[in-house]
Amino acid sequence: MTYRKKKRISLLSALLLGCFESAALAVEVKAPGDERSDFEKSLEYVGPAISEPGYHVWGCSPVIGPKGKTHLFATRWPKSTGFRPGWFTDAEIAHYVADRPEGPFKFQRVVVKGTGNTNDWDYRGAYNSTVQKVGEKYVLLYVSNNGTGKSSTGLQRTGMLISDSLDGPWKKAGKDGMS
Repeated sequence: MTYRKKKRISLLSALLLGCFESAALAVEVKAPGDERSDFEKSLEYVGPAISEPGYHVWGCSPVIGPKGKTHLFATRWPKSTGFRPGWFTDAEIAHYVADRPEGPFKFQRVVVKGTGNTNDWDYRGAYNSTVQKVGEKYVLLYVSNNGTGKSSTGLQRTGMLISDSLDGPWKKAGKDGMS
């Protein structure tokens, strides 16, 4: 007889597995000698955390808000721009909210995208965000670029946004998010 222990996907698992549109996790209980951890065996795939028609969705950073809701900050860009160069040129950090860590998540707003000003360090897409509560503020770090290097990744920099609330408004740290 086979016994399957099922649990809802954890917040950590959502971070690691569920933020990609094509994420998949097959959980099967195997015969004795199965080398997967008890943690791996306890996971149940419940679907992607975010799926937006017409967009690629990449990576995410979850945080539990003051009212117990799960806020997810993820990179997205239009499929019409292609996978590459779209992530580099048109990516933006979007904010989603759900009542539970496993979702379903609902789009709230775009938090940051490239400025469009060729003189700025973050002229192009914004991607690879992480958000944390630091003291009484929320801090969102992200990567962007000005698109002028020999390669698409040559001039990537990390920027910082700060807010009193997960719902914004988000302001760049210092004068340009880098200083």
